[in-house]
Amino acid sequence: PAHWPREHRINCFDISESGEIGVHAEGEMIMCWSEMREAGVSGIARAHLLDTYTIKLFPSNQVILTGGADFTLRVWSLEHVTIAEPETKKGISNHAVQMTGHTGGILDTDFIEKGRNLLSSSMDGTVKYWDVPTQECVNTFEEVSRCHVKCCLVDGTTVWAGSDAGNLAQFDFSSGEKTSLIHYDGAAIHCARRSDHVLILGTGDGNLLLYDTRNQETPLDHAKVSKISVEDIEIDKESSSVFYIGTGDNQLAQYSISSGNIGERRQYALPVEHEAVRAVKQDQEFLYSLCSSSISKHPKDPITSDK
Repeated sequence: PAHWPREHRINCFDISESGEIGVHAEGEMIMCWSEMREAGVSGIARAHLLDTYTIKLFPSNQVILTGGADFTLRVWSLEHVTIAEPETKKGISNHAVQMTGHTGGILDTDFIEKGRNLLSSSMDGTVKYWDVPTQECVNTFEEVSRCHVKCCLVDGTTVWAGSDAGNLAQFDFSSGEKTSLIHYDGAAIHCARRSDHVLILGTGDGNLLLYDTRNQETPLDHAKVSKISVEDIEIDKESSSVFYIGTGDNQLAQYSISSGNIGERRQYALPVEHEAVRAVKQDQEFLYSLCSSSISKHPKDPITSDK
């Protein structure tokens, strides 16, 4: 794969569907690139007072959303993230729209209605629903205990929140009431994605779990896929029965879903110096993986295949 090392730890990244625009965060700084190469960095700004934990491009690809350890969400126009002078790095750019209300670092976000509204999950144990034009919190969804909510996603009238207590809570979007709870005894729920009627969960002890959204009492299937953890899941844009995972023991793999079961595993070749694959993204043609200080670009067709 193509490989872009950085001098500092990369916390998070995102890339547009076309692959023409990318963003990532190093510490409290965010960087934009117009091409996927190190020399392509086209903008830099200080996003938060402390580390930036999550960064995403709005569906329009013209606006950036960041969440940080300073409890804030910030919305940026790409045109206002430019090459920074030294004095710019001393303070946060005044071009960002700020949303406050969390009392812990913000770990994940999800968009609603093409970005007019959004969700944010936090170390304070809550998921918040925001109106972006007014920067107001419309609703708060609370976990059963005070724990870190590591991931969130919205699907129609349903909000899902996965936590380090091993819970995946389901909330009614309108009322805010909790309607169901999946509990995993082994470890935290690190990531969750939905593919049609199947929920795919990745856990802190390296397991993949599949649940039917219409009957969540028992998993459809499960598999131990990592000695450490499942760090991220990405559903293929062209086929909802295919998904990709990154793990804590330096694995990037493709899986299929067949009749509610975890199907074929196909492995990608990664540089041996990599550590955990902490995030996985895709554009129309390629797959991208994030390790501590580098982003790698891969053909979507993996190298090896395991049954």
